[in-house]
Amino acid sequence: MKFYSTPKLLRKYSQDRSIYSIKPSLITFPRTEKDIVAITEYARKHRLPVTPRGGGTGLSGACIGKGIIIDFSKHFNRIVKIGEVTRVQSGVLIKELRPAVERKGFMLPSSPLHEYCAIGGNVNTRSVGPRTVKYGSTDKQIKSLRGILADGRILDTSKIIPKDIVKKISLLQKQIKKDKIADYIKKRPALAGGYNLKALFEYKRINDVITHLIVGSTGTLLLLTEIEFSPPRFKKLADLYLLHFKDFNSLQKVMNSLLKKGAVSVEYVGKESLELWNERYHKKDAVAGLIVGFEKKTDVSEILKKALSTKKVPLNKRPHLWKSRALTLPKLEDKAKKLGLHLPSGIDDTTFYPKDFADIMHEIKKYEKRKGVMIASFGHIGIGSLHLRPFIDMKKNPEELDKIGRDIFKILRKYNGTLVGEHNSGLCRSRYLAMESKKMYEYMRKIKKIFDPDNILNPKVVFNLDPITKNIEYKKG
Repeated sequence: MKFYSTPKLLRKYSQDRSIYSIKPSLITFPRTEKDIVAITEYARKHRLPVTPRGGGTGLSGACIGKGIIIDFSKHFNRIVKIGEVTRVQSGVLIKELRPAVERKGFMLPSSPLHEYCAIGGNVNTRSVGPRTVKYGSTDKQIKSLRGILADGRILDTSKIIPKDIVKKISLLQKQIKKDKIADYIKKRPALAGGYNLKALFEYKRINDVITHLIVGSTGTLLLLTEIEFSPPRFKKLADLYLLHFKDFNSLQKVMNSLLKKGAVSVEYVGKESLELWNERYHKKDAVAGLIVGFEKKTDVSEILKKALSTKKVPLNKRPHLWKSRALTLPKLEDKAKKLGLHLPSGIDDTTFYPKDFADIMHEIKKYEKRKGVMIASFGHIGIGSLHLRPFIDMKKNPEELDKIGRDIFKILRKYNGTLVGEHNSGLCRSRYLAMESKKMYEYMRKIKKIFDPDNILNPKVVFNLDPITKNIEYKKG
C-alpha cells in the first residue's frame, strides 16, 4: 500500500468546501479492500486517525483531518450493477452515476444538485435532493452497506456483521427504547443529524438497524466500499412552477396546501438569492420564491392565486431554472466577494418542521435587523431544510460566526429544530448535537465506541467540541 506526502497533495487534501483547513500526514488511493485493511493496520500501529474522502465537496469539514486521508474516488468508482437493486462502489461521482441510472429508467431523487460529490459522501451525510419531499433522504433507498471497520474487519450488512457488534447494538437498542429520551428522538425533525438514532426504533432486523445507523455517520463508523440501494423509477415532472411571495405567511399557507396536493419538490429561494437570478425569474417585490414540482397533473390553480406571481415553467426552460437553483451558492459567494465580505458555511444546515417555517423566518429577519447582519437563505424547505449564509468579514471578526450560530440555534430550539441537518455533523456543527440533548449525544458516543473503540475513524467530526473558529482558513468570498 502506497502513501503520499508531497506538499502539493497535502495542501489539496487539507481542504474541502468548508471553511476549514487541516493538513494531513499522508494521502492514499486504495485499489482493493485488502489495501484498506492494510491502511487501518498502519493507522492503529502508528496511532494515526483515518479520514475517508470522496468528491471533497463537503461543507462541514467532515472529509479533512490529521493523519491519513483515504481518497475513494480514484479507484473505488465502479458501478457494479443498475436495476431495482443497484450496487456501486463508494467513490462513484454523482455526475457519472445519475446519467447511468437514468439510462436504465431509474433516478436519484435524493442526490444533491451538485454533481461532483460522491455517492459515498451522500450516504455518509444522509443527503437530500429536489424530490426528497416524496422519496425521503438517501437513507430511505439504502438496502445494505459494505466496508472496513477501524480494526480491519469486513462489515457487510447484507450478510457479514461481526457478532460482537450485533450483540452490543442489540443491547443498546433495548436500552434506548426504555429510556425517557426515546420519545424525543422519535419526534426530531426528519433531517435532524448526528447518528440516525431513529433507526433503533424504525427497524426490527438487526442488519437493517446497523445499515441505517451507518447512513449519516460521516465516516466515523465504517470505511464504506460498496453501497446497495433501490432507486425509484424515473418520473418526469408533469408540472413545474416558480412562485413568488410578498410575505412569509402567504408562502407558508401556499406551501402547506401544495404539499397536501402531492407536490414532490418544494425548493425555497430567499430574496438575497432571487436578486441574483436571471430577470425572467426575479420579482422585485418578492421576499422569497418557491420552485414546486408535481409528478401528476394536479389542479392547484386556486392555491396559486395566493402567490404574488406564478410562472408555469415549460419543459425546455426547466434545465435553465434548475441550473439557476444549483448556482445559487456560487453567485452568493461572488456577491460577498464584491462587498469585501465572506459567506461562511457554519450555520448553513438548519432543519425543523416545515409547518414552522414562517415563524422561524420572521424571527431570523428580526434578528438580522437587530444585529445589522444580512443572511442569505435557500434550501429544500418542503422537508424543513434551510441553508443560511451570513455576509460577514471572517478575516477581521471570525468570532461573529460563532455568535450568529449560537443565536440562530436558540431560535431553532424554540421550534424543536436544530443546526445539524442535511449536511450532517462536522467540524462546524457537532457541538450543536451536545447542546440539543446531552442524553442523546451520549447514546451517539456509545455507538461510536461499539464500532470504533480506539477512535480512529474521523475522530474530530461527530464528537468535536472545539471552538467553531479553530482551523479556519477562509478564502471564498
